[in-house]
Amino acid sequence: MNDLLGAVKWRQEAGAWRHVFPGEAGGEEECGGLAGKDALDVLDSENTANRVKKGCGEGTSHDRTRQAITNSLKKKLRDLLGEFNVLRTQIQEEYRDVVSRHYSAINGTP
Repeated sequence: MNDLLGAVKWRQEAGAWRHVFPGEAGGEEECGGLAGKDALDVLDSENTANRVKKGCGEGTSHDRTRQAITNSLKKKLRDLLGEFNVLRTQIQEEYRDVVSRHYSAINGTP
């Protein structure tokens, strides 16, 4: 284990890590698969396709349950995106302040 850590410790580029952790290759594509809005669009299309099945038509308890779950997921996604936008704005403002301070320190202007 220590030999592995020693070999990994000095690797800087991602390509150099692939032979050390071969099972992890390709994980980036899996994470970016169905995320957020795309997954909700798939759920919506599955909901409409499910209404064709016997006993799952529009207005049934099964259909209402599926719609309620989809709507709650949409609301949760909207809330998370709102929180993300607030955080992104806050990070941008902080970065702008840091750059402004660095500029002032280098140029001597307030």
